[in-house]
Amino acid sequence: MWLDPGTVMVGNGLRTNSEAIRQIADALHEMGVETRDVDLPFGSMHFMGLLRIVDRDLAMCWWRRTPFATVRALQERGYEIVWMPEGDDMDLNRGLNFVTLGPRKVLMVAGYPTVQRVLEGAGVECVTVDCSELVKAAGAIGCLTGVIERELVG
Repeated sequence: MWLDPGTVMVGNGLRTNSEAIRQIADALHEMGVETRDVDLPFGSMHFMGLLRIVDRDLAMCWWRRTPFATVRALQERGYEIVWMPEGDDMDLNRGLNFVTLGPRKVLMVAGYPTVQRVLEGAGVECVTVDCSELVKAAGAIGCLTGVIERELVG
């Protein structure tokens, strides 16, 4: 998870162990990037299940799952953290499984009104789409995406 152009957090959990983190850190160090090693909550695959960055200074976090070290790293870099609500909208983590399209604009699964209200209350524009068939495969929009191009803005 990129926190800024010079800092990456790598989660230690089900998919990435200490040796992998060491290798990632070595490669990024050669590029002048600092790596922060953060333990993920038990059962977590990756940061996207507990944290989404929606602007250079705004992160949406799941308060019962986001590690303390992650919160501190965000705060140290000036992020405002908005905590996602507990309840049905967070079941199976689909309410947080959205894609940031641009600063404070996300594409999210339709049918999660509580999460949508929290996002909109934080000044985030929400574009919703019906994903009723997709979610049957135990995923959502964020699981289908990858970074195509990243433009670094000062």
